[in-house]
Amino acid sequence: MAEERNRFSLWIETSEFSVAPGESLSTAVVLRNHGSEEEIVQLTVQGLPAGWVTIPLDVYRLKPGEEQVATFTIRPEGVQVGRYPFVVRLTGRNRPGEDAVREAALTVAAYRTPGRIGLLLPATEYSVTPGEALTIPLILLNRGIDEDAFSIAVEGIPTAWVSTPTPTVRLAPGRQRETTLTVQPPLSAQSRAGRHTFRLRVHSHLAPDQVAEATCVLNIAVWSSFDADLRPRRVEAGQPARVAVENRSNIRQTFDLTWQGDGDELIFTPAPNQELRVAAGQSAQVEFQAIPRSRPLLGKERAYGYTVQVRSADQQVRNLRGEVVGKALLPDWVLPAVLIGFMVLACLWALVLLVDWPTQKPPVEAPPAEATVAPVPAEPTPAPAEPTLPPPPEPTQPPPPPEPTEGPPPAEPTSSQAEIQPVGPPAPGALQLPCTSAALPSILIPLFIWRKI
Repeated sequence: MAEERNRFSLWIETSEFSVAPGESLSTAVVLRNHGSEEEIVQLTVQGLPAGWVTIPLDVYRLKPGEEQVATFTIRPEGVQVGRYPFVVRLTGRNRPGEDAVREAALTVAAYRTPGRIGLLLPATEYSVTPGEALTIPLILLNRGIDEDAFSIAVEGIPTAWVSTPTPTVRLAPGRQRETTLTVQPPLSAQSRAGRHTFRLRVHSHLAPDQVAEATCVLNIAVWSSFDADLRPRRVEAGQPARVAVENRSNIRQTFDLTWQGDGDELIFTPAPNQELRVAAGQSAQVEFQAIPRSRPLLGKERAYGYTVQVRSADQQVRNLRGEVVGKALLPDWVLPAVLIGFMVLACLWALVLLVDWPTQKPPVEAPPAEATVAPVPAEPTPAPAEPTLPPPPEPTQPPPPPEPTEGPPPAEPTSSQAEIQPVGPPAPGALQLPCTSAALPSILIPLFIWRKI
């Protein structure tokens, strides 16, 4: 199409231009001099934001009847989706006011729909990180001849992720309006990493059978997080313990598990290096056992500390502390029980000796052969149940008469007094028991050993 004014004109192939944000387009313009004189003309593009248009050469010298081709480049800066009308103007320097003008329009969008409902998008592929909000600008156009209202819907991703300030847009014929669509995946394993295809659908209230649709892609970035727990934290030697890992990431994760004692005093089963694969949003656990390398024969229980380290593929680390309780080969109550039993036996032994000592009698000694006992008449008394002594032998010669002494003569012993009485136990306080020397060490020595242990 050409427009002539006086002596020169310009021609462009189309009046509708389309470009995606961040991209560029170049357009050729044909300049013609219809007069018989040389013309100096200047080419300009008006109506577009500053910085979008580049004209390599804007001044041309046209000889009579000459035709030249000029170019200009349009490159939208930023995400400014929409339809922008503009003017291409050719101005003559020799004849001010005699301009050649061509009207056109630029649609900035990566996607646009034909038909009565116009939908313009800056792109069809977007990226977002879980927990962050993605804002998608879009332009709605009413290409019909009547006023209409349009509703926006999203399919293919959870509706809880999507929000818009104006779910319904009302437009007059030939008018357009910009609105936004916000997509915010939650910071959880539900926002699975990868490509998610979704569709934007715009419905007409005036003509429900007419729908504008755009297919887009949402790339969700990888987000990594996990939690780990040791159950139980304190366990007896040989009893199983478990490491539970919860993968809160939005991808499948492989975790490296390592358990190590504070010293070289524990033996772990299985090997202290394990791998655990956990799906996104799932939990898994590993079971292991720990025993001390050596155990004392006697003594109290002892706690051995150790650490379980859980490391993710992106080098996130969790350190879990635990204890293994080791006991002696013999329980700590065995030694006191043995000592108490030993003391009981020692006391019983001493008691037996004490009870048995008073019943023992000393041997009966026979009187000397020279002693004679003269019988003394006395009242008969019951004879004691004791063994009688044999009568003394008859003397061959009469004994010499005793020499007289001063004082009353000694009384002659009676038969009962002449008998030898058995020797009884000593008086209290003077008793020296042989069992004391044996029983006392038997009690004190075990007590001394017990206290040392």
